[in-house]
Amino acid sequence: MGRWQADEFVCILDAPGAADDLDTLVARMAPAVREPFQLAGDAVRLSVSVGMASSTAVALPLLFRSAS
Repeated sequence: MGRWQADEFVCILDAPGAADDLDTLVARMAPAVREPFQLAGDAVRLSVSVGMASSTAVALPLLFRSAS
C-alpha cells in the first residue's frame, strides 16, 4: 500500500488468487478508514471510495487507470 497522488492510495496484491480476495479486503479496509480519530483535540472522520481492477496481463499504469 502506498500513496499514489495527493489524496489517492494504491494497494497492490501480487499473489495467486489475490483477485478473489479484493471484495473481502475492501469490506474490511473501508470501515477501518471511516473510524473517527483525534487530531489536535478534534474528532476527525474520513470518507473513502474504492476502485478495483484485476489483471495478469496488463501493465500497472494501465491497470491503475482502469480501477473504478
